[in-house]
Amino acid sequence: MSYRQDVEASHRETYANNIQMIAQEHGHKIRSAVTIAQCSGDARNVADLLDAQDYNEDEDYSMQNPNIRSKLDAVWLIRPKIIDTGEVIYKEDKFDLAMDPTSRFNINKVRAVERGVFDRFMGVKKTSSGSFSISGGGILGTRITGKMKTGAALPGDQIIPHGSAGMTLEKLNTMQLKFGLGDFGLDDDLGGDLWGCISPNQRFDLLDIAIQTQTSLNAFQVEQIKSGKPTSLFGVNWMFSNRLPVVGGARYCPFWLKSQVVGGFWQDVEGDMWNLSNAKNRPYCYVSAYPTGTRLEDGGVVVVACQES
Repeated sequence: MSYRQDVEASHRETYANNIQMIAQEHGHKIRSAVTIAQCSGDARNVADLLDAQDYNEDEDYSMQNPNIRSKLDAVWLIRPKIIDTGEVIYKEDKFDLAMDPTSRFNINKVRAVERGVFDRFMGVKKTSSGSFSISGGGILGTRITGKMKTGAALPGDQIIPHGSAGMTLEKLNTMQLKFGLGDFGLDDDLGGDLWGCISPNQRFDLLDIAIQTQTSLNAFQVEQIKSGKPTSLFGVNWMFSNRLPVVGGARYCPFWLKSQVVGGFWQDVEGDMWNLSNAKNRPYCYVSAYPTGTRLEDGGVVVVACQES
């Protein structure tokens, strides 16, 4: 006899609440590294007048009003395709798991969608070979600007070449110098705002650097790197991921200012369930989200390219 369970309104509400609770607990850490915006419609204008401005110094008794024009440009988030996952429930025990906010059955679905959130915010996409390439918007992808909504890639001068080496202290110094000499200089306090994402290979490099310079570190900071947990080191809030793209044979490791990267949601992670008519009316669990991201200014992102053995 085939299994059947009628999904009632109370089941749908319970499942939706469970997914929301799990998403709050298991949301990807990249959420804390970007500025979150709620979006609607076909596109959302997330920033106007992007150019940094300087003040005017005038003469005494001057009758001339200053007119320092802003660049009338805008940065746009375009409504993305949906990210989702779902599963037909064939056995009664799985239906009970779907009603449990602590079950691995539900947690796995939320984490699958959260990986999609990371990919959209980072600007990467998984290829058929299992590797990752730059795609869409986000930190690494195309930045959509202007009334005609034209796109542009991250400029080459924001990318530090690999130089046949992995992550080095020299590259980290160059990265910080780029932020310091740009529009986000020392007069703009970057404390806590600078984030970086590296793969396991660069984590090894970073640990080697930390050990070599451990006179300025404490044991807790070194252990944080070993465990792969986000930590602040060399002025950077570190994040670790194996979903970073390889471009021209080098791993692209992005560094960015939280204030200069927007993560937009047309819909945050939500869950629903219903009886699926084309599957003998069995219960069906569904989790989805509509996320995308963008750089506000190209100067707010620096990529360090790293050679890997």
